[in-house]
Amino acid sequence: MDFELTSTNPVVKAIVAGTAPRPAQLAASRGILPLPQNDLLEVLVAFIGKNDADLAANARNTLASQDTKQLGILLKSNEVAPPILDYFAGQDNLPTEIHETILTGSRENCGDAGSSRRRFAANRHQSKLGAKLSDCP
Repeated sequence: MDFELTSTNPVVKAIVAGTAPRPAQLAASRGILPLPQNDLLEVLVAFIGKNDADLAANARNTLASQDTKQLGILLKSNEVAPPILDYFAGQDNLPTEIHETILTGSRENCGDAGSSRRRFAANRHQSKLGAKLSDCP
């Protein structure tokens, strides 16, 4: 999986590139490395596409355990990376409010989030949410 990293944090870059020490990578995959939440989620999403089964499994578990209220706030942010939106757009087990946030998000994120919105629309038949796709060009 090609992953376009948006974070400028050198720690995040090293973790995703695999040049950080293994304990730091494992801590990040478990969500216990002290990083800003946007950076942590970007690392976790990147790990899912890696060929490292331990990091990918830990990352999936960590992403699944995210507090949905905090996640909803984060997904509204102008700083949220498009791969994060794309990942959560593909998660069927999330509350409708999270999917609404992805669909309606910030107008400033409309361009970046377009692929997430298209992915969501392609995978779901929820006309109530699908109608919100028209909020962005």
